[in-house]
Amino acid sequence: MGSVVERPSGGYQAKVRLKGQPAQFRTFATKAEARRWIAEIETDMKRGAFQRDRSAGMTLGDAIDAWAAAKRETLKHFDVEEARIKRLKRFVVDLGTKAGGQQLRGKIVDIGVSRLDVDHVEALIDGMEEAEYAGRTIAQYLSIIQRAWAKAMRRPAAMCPTRAAQNRPKIAGHRKRRLEDGEEARLLAASSPDFQAVIRFALGTCARQTEIALLKWRDVDLDRRIATLRDTKNGETRTLPLSPDMHHLLLGLEGRDRDKLVFGMTPEAIKRRMIRATARAGIADLHFHDLRHEAISRLFEHTDLTDMEIMSISGHKSVQMLKRYTHLRAERLVERVGGARRGQS
Repeated sequence: MGSVVERPSGGYQAKVRLKGQPAQFRTFATKAEARRWIAEIETDMKRGAFQRDRSAGMTLGDAIDAWAAAKRETLKHFDVEEARIKRLKRFVVDLGTKAGGQQLRGKIVDIGVSRLDVDHVEALIDGMEEAEYAGRTIAQYLSIIQRAWAKAMRRPAAMCPTRAAQNRPKIAGHRKRRLEDGEEARLLAASSPDFQAVIRFALGTCARQTEIALLKWRDVDLDRRIATLRDTKNGETRTLPLSPDMHHLLLGLEGRDRDKLVFGMTPEAIKRRMIRATARAGIADLHFHDLRHEAISRLFEHTDLTDMEIMSISGHKSVQMLKRYTHLRAERLVERVGGARRGQS
């Protein structure tokens, strides 16, 4: 028969014991989820449909690899996920205590996927927080585990132990980071010429990191002064108008083979270069995506483009979404209230 026990550290442990069947245990965030799981397992056992070897011998790492193999061709920008998977496979967590009191430690991906529980997940989160991973980044790793677990166990993702972890990070609100006085010059000075081009392009077009990385010369029309982004976040093709500065920047780049990437960098390479450049420049808490915030805000501050025109450049689907990225400086608003047109100051 099945039973549900509330864990002292949070969550609900479901147990199913039926004569002639192996005992089953799983931890859930809510009692309702635990009871649904018990009902499913008991039904399968009584019908003789319970698959004891559904995930027998499969580690969490095996489950992640199987999920990745299935998603490699369909998941947009999969190279980013692959980089996360490689880092996840290196994480070591506490696995419990031996009878003699010694602490057991091991890689989380070596745990049997059917044995993964909330304690393992909470240990992983603790380790990532100690390594100073941001809450949003930790959530991305948990998402990989959750999707791989659901595929391997053939259970709803909501039943994954990641959902019951009491120390799941709270995701901060949308960032409002803008470039401060002198930071753009310092960032460029700390960057190699090829990465300087990437930074300038980001500030001049509002393009996202992955959009910049995947832009090919075949999608750049220097005569018409436009660039077509095909691998966008929302899956829709977007056309960027190239300002005189952006047109001049692209004209100055060499090796314009139609099948080659314009900037020759993967999204992960851009991320790593940004980390190194900000460290050399002594700039704190500046991410590459913040350049997009800066670029969009500059369009509001320095041009007379309408909201709809800026949306067509940035790729946002609504004005409300666009406003999340628009943090206008107070002194500019004072000038506008005083009657100044955009671009005047």
